[in-house]
Amino acid sequence: MQENHTGRDKQRSENMRSTMTPMNWAVKRFLPVLLITVGVAVGLAFLRASQVFLIGLQGMFAGGLIGWLAGRLGRRDSGVYWTFPQRCWLGVSMMLIYVVTHLVTLSILNAGPVDTPLYWLGEVVQGFQEEGFASAGRFQSYQGKIESGWWVFMNALDAGLFWFLFIAFCVMGVCPDRNPAATDASQSGQALPERDVDSGEAYGDPGATLQPGSKAAFYAMVFVLAGLGVAGVLYRQFMNAPQSRMTYSEELAALTQYEGQWRFKEGRRLLPDDADARSFTIMPLGFGSLSLKGDTGNFTLSLNQDGRAFSGLLFMMRESGGMGQFSARIKFAPDGNSLTMSVTNFEIGGRRDIVLEAKKIVTEP
Repeated sequence: MQENHTGRDKQRSENMRSTMTPMNWAVKRFLPVLLITVGVAVGLAFLRASQVFLIGLQGMFAGGLIGWLAGRLGRRDSGVYWTFPQRCWLGVSMMLIYVVTHLVTLSILNAGPVDTPLYWLGEVVQGFQEEGFASAGRFQSYQGKIESGWWVFMNALDAGLFWFLFIAFCVMGVCPDRNPAATDASQSGQALPERDVDSGEAYGDPGATLQPGSKAAFYAMVFVLAGLGVAGVLYRQFMNAPQSRMTYSEELAALTQYEGQWRFKEGRRLLPDDADARSFTIMPLGFGSLSLKGDTGNFTLSLNQDGRAFSGLLFMMRESGGMGQFSARIKFAPDGNSLTMSVTNFEIGGRRDIVLEAKKIVTEP
């Protein structure tokens, strides 16, 4: 009697799974796979930031692992949720989530203290930064540095391999499983047919109802695209957008907090160690502009507001004579009493970003 009751419970559970609604599929299948993808993307970003870009290898690893786990999650679902079109749309969704999460995390890890979260990505795409890579060919391994168009192409290749391995390993995770209802047939020596997810049937339940959720993964992908679009707008609005327009007097008053005497903590081989050579004065010019001038006249810097930071050209007197010109970015602390400046210097050996910190000199009344 107890065995019959257990059998009915199992059959009832199987019937519920075979008639899963699109919303249930989104919550119980799509959302867990999305969270797994985010976790893998962040973990590989930390590895890539500390080591090198493993072109193709990391994409195949991530796609295969996530695809197999996705298949295992849905191994007892109706086959309508794991047909080839379903796996393709789900793979595209996870590829987008993986690429965006991975590259944003990587950019944050590589960005300097003055930079916005996506600053490093923009620098690499424009060819101002390089990233080390390693990969394996048929007969030999490759390593070096890439930038600009090649960097974009290699990341696209990595994403494509992620998608291919995802749909391949996804069906491997789904198909090998056997329905518990078929256990008796297996023990009696009867041959078990292979499960064909593309037929739209659940193994052991050929009468499973084909729900309208056969397009659930497509709508999930649309949801992902909409979410990424909203995230991009919010980033532009709150992270990198300039402040709202103000009148000349309002902007001048807002910049007055930075006015006064300042001194860099150390020269970092860009400035002499002498205290006077590291001291400078900041004056507000209005319209989001600041003037920075060394007390000994050894450097000047005109700053324009660039989002939540300031950027401009730094002119410095060379020890050998003449004037040097550098790109500089400055970010002030919320209290206005300290700042961080990043100076970009291109040398024979490549690019070097020099980070300087300064504090405001508070004079006693």
